[in-house]
Amino acid sequence: MLAKTFFVVLVVLAGVFSQLQTKTFNRDATTFYLNPERGFYSTQETQSDLNGGVAMTDSDLRAVRNKNITLILRNYYIREYKNSLSLSQNMLNMVSTDFSVVRRNGMKSLIRFAYSQGAAEADANMTVIQSHLTQLAPIIKNNTDVIAGWQAGFIGAYGEWYYSSSGLNNNASYTQLVKSLLAILPNDRTVMVRTPKYKQDMFNIQTSLYSTTNVPNNGRISDYSRVGLHDDCFVADATDQGTYVNSWDRAFTANDTLFVPYGGETCATSSFSTCPGAFQQMTSYHISYMNNDYHPGVISSWKTGGCYDTMMLRMGYRLSITSISYPSTIAVGAASLPYTIVVNNNGTAAPCNQYNVKLSLALASNLSIIAAEYTLGADVRVWIPETPAITITGNFPLSISMIAGTQYTLLLSICDVYPSLSNNPNYCIRLANTDVTYLSTGAHDLGTATTVVTSTSTSAPTPTSVPV
Repeated sequence: MLAKTFFVVLVVLAGVFSQLQTKTFNRDATTFYLNPERGFYSTQETQSDLNGGVAMTDSDLRAVRNKNITLILRNYYIREYKNSLSLSQNMLNMVSTDFSVVRRNGMKSLIRFAYSQGAAEADANMTVIQSHLTQLAPIIKNNTDVIAGWQAGFIGAYGEWYYSSSGLNNNASYTQLVKSLLAILPNDRTVMVRTPKYKQDMFNIQTSLYSTTNVPNNGRISDYSRVGLHDDCFVADATDQGTYVNSWDRAFTANDTLFVPYGGETCATSSFSTCPGAFQQMTSYHISYMNNDYHPGVISSWKTGGCYDTMMLRMGYRLSITSISYPSTIAVGAASLPYTIVVNNNGTAAPCNQYNVKLSLALASNLSIIAAEYTLGADVRVWIPETPAITITGNFPLSISMIAGTQYTLLLSICDVYPSLSNNPNYCIRLANTDVTYLSTGAHDLGTATTVVTSTSTSAPTPTSVPV
């Protein structure tokens, strides 16, 4: 079933310019584009002993990326430390090394820590957990740029909050843990919990605060907006093996995941895990990522059933540009350049994290020469497939000296907000268009042509259509 689509419209009307003209683009519905923080992920698991553990290597992640995967889940099983207040320095060094390897290979990581891999295995008490978090905090803070999200973990078997031998499987302990994780992460990162009921109980709410007509416009500020979900038995049965307790759990999830991240893995084949139903649930619940390694029977059935490639294409976000309106001429001394951009999301979810949406004014004869840049202030985390047109008004300021006769073109980029990654094209979103040139810098050449002239009409512009 095709996901619904939406349009984002950004409008600026200011400056001295000619009548706006509109250039349209064609959406690419079939080509796979390697983009960050979406799609199938690979699980990278380590069993840490008192001497630390085995860090990931460049070779490990190159092999993953060669499978057209840009996201991993790094699972740290730290059972040897469940009775110790301190993690070894070797263990801490391994975690730091892992993040460096992730960054070098242009990838992002989900992270989870756990002390137990079975119902009969003991976990740690809260004093031990908090002590370990104190040690991990500076490492997490220093590497937030490559952390896509933090699965809450720590409590119970597999860190999924079941079977806690320490008696931590209760709302008070869950809430204490999540608040500790949120305090370590900056406001632009989320913690994911295993079921919607955990979040409902944590915030004493049964109905999501979000809907298609009510998504935040001020970023992720509240704790509520920073708690997402992970379903580790996706489409396993009618309840995803206890993920959904009742019907309002599903309604809650469908609405909440309009704005908070949701992903996970499968755990068993079932009548619900076949292609039509599985992809429909990915769409309904705004799935951004799914484990490519487990359950092998389910993954295999998606490949033989013909929906795996569709999931590769459309799981998470899949953005394309529909049109841009811009002036063909602009006067020397103009204060700003007007534009209208229409963007389409044909994926199953909005991007999980924020990206800078930026227009650059490049010299047409040499695109490496950028005369001016402007970050639009758009929040891509609300670019959900169901959203109607969004209009954002602003100005692309032109504080540069414009020389008559010079021709410029507009470049559009959607790149990571972190300075450590923003100039790395591996952390830029590539648009799914057949007729937009993608540059090695991570920007898109929109093929516009604006010429600087000595003067132009100052009458209010009316958009006109330009064939492409």
